[in-house]
Amino acid sequence: MLKAGLHATGTWSGGEGVIGVYEVTREEPAALQCW
Repeated sequence: MLKAGLHATGTWSGGEGVIGVYEVTREEPAALQCW
């Protein structure tokens, strides 16, 4: 869960946040709620 959240933050900063968020949600829906 921590790894997924960190990855999403990094991706968002880069610019492709949508794809990153989608990937995380697909793998761990709980991450979205935590975020």
